[in-house]
Amino acid sequence: MALTLLIALAACAIASDRIYNLNIYRRDAQSVLFAGSTKSKNVPVFISGNPFGIAQVTLANIVASSIQSAFPNRDVGFLVLKTDDVRTDVSMVVAFDPPIGTTGVHVCRAPTRIPNLPTSESVRTVMAFCFGDRPLASVEGLLDRGSGVGDADFVLLIRDMTRRMFETSPTKAP
Repeated sequence: MALTLLIALAACAIASDRIYNLNIYRRDAQSVLFAGSTKSKNVPVFISGNPFGIAQVTLANIVASSIQSAFPNRDVGFLVLKTDDVRTDVSMVVAFDPPIGTTGVHVCRAPTRIPNLPTSESVRTVMAFCFGDRPLASVEGLLDRGSGVGDADFVLLIRDMTRRMFETSPTKAP
């Protein structure tokens, strides 16, 4: 029992230590996420880059599931497949290995045209929750390039980055 608790705490600490550059552009990002539109509660998710060289659909499904795990008891959904049953006012963008200097502003403006530029032993990830082409919240994270999508650290990082963007008491508001 104690070993299980220690492993769980260590896994959470690893992901948390690798999250940085939280930017809250609008303090009501969480309200916008959960408010939904009259048409749908599903948020489209755009994924750019593929640091592990697996099938893009596999990566997309794992990322969407990891994002969804941040909100297990909510009726909001995160969809990576093209469908008519998604909100048109907001989106989530996850960019793996974007060029240095890429921010939430950049990924919201061009979610499908973000270059992939690996620069180190770590996979740099920029995640943004966007209202149209403007970010409401964004965060960056790092993951050891030796990890993979099947690694618990990858899932925890994506989940914890999502949670961090929607904290009720943001640590930084530009």
